[in-house]
Amino acid sequence: MIPQGVSEIDFDNHIYSRGYFYGRKPEEIRFKKGDIIEILCYEGNQFWGEGSVELAIVVDTPPTVEDISAKLKTFLFSGENLTGHRGFNIGSRFNALDDCYTVIPASLPARTESNLLDSCPTHCAMLPSMKVAPQTRRKLEFLLEKQENRWLQ
Repeated sequence: MIPQGVSEIDFDNHIYSRGYFYGRKPEEIRFKKGDIIEILCYEGNQFWGEGSVELAIVVDTPPTVEDISAKLKTFLFSGENLTGHRGFNIGSRFNALDDCYTVIPASLPARTESNLLDSCPTHCAMLPSMKVAPQTRRKLEFLLEKQENRWLQ
């Protein structure tokens, strides 16, 4: 179903453009919720400086092919774009920005009340190169639990 006012060519370009993200196969998702990862920091992230490496804990994984398919159906049939706004927006699409882990950085203080979440592109996530100190592991697990309690409220 092509939304009214959108040409078939624009719609095809929207859906099949090179930037479209179809989701990951479950076996392609290397880390799961609760894993501690090392992040190669990149320009434009919220918490850390470019060119450094930081630890973080995984809160959520990138969407699977099935997740993207379900979101796309909702998007197309409800007329609601990815940000929840009404109306079909040809500029909103599933792209490389969706291919991310949601993480909590280790650089946050344990007592923080601010937003805990940031995104880590899948190509920037790796196994920690050194042993993670027990106190850092406990702190990250505490921050993850704190974030989960926020969602329950």
